[in-house]
Amino acid sequence: MAIDYTIFPEEKLICVKYSGVFNKIDIVNARKFVSEDKDYNPVFNVIEDVSAVEEVDANFDELSKLSPESIMQKDIKHCIVAVTELQFAMSRMYQMLAEYAGHEIHIFKSLEEAKSWISA
Repeated sequence: MAIDYTIFPEEKLICVKYSGVFNKIDIVNARKFVSEDKDYNPVFNVIEDVSAVEEVDANFDELSKLSPESIMQKDIKHCIVAVTELQFAMSRMYQMLAEYAGHEIHIFKSLEEAKSWISA
């Protein structure tokens, strides 16, 4: 999987874009890269864009161990951009797990909708 991220300190925003095959190891590595970035701040809002993910190589048990609390505060705005049924199903599963841990995550069909909600 390819992972690109950008941190916008002035906007207090982290944008992460995933593409290709989505798996647990890549997610762990993405979190490591982001959290070690000099501009990283755990109180920044987050947009995770999975709209270019083509395949999911992770099961429910693996995703359940990827709770957002490891690098994100509970009171941030966090959303996922998902356009296909597969992406939405994966995002919804993650959303339920995150909400169980006390996080609020929204899922949007476009980056524009996500950015609008984040900036509101």
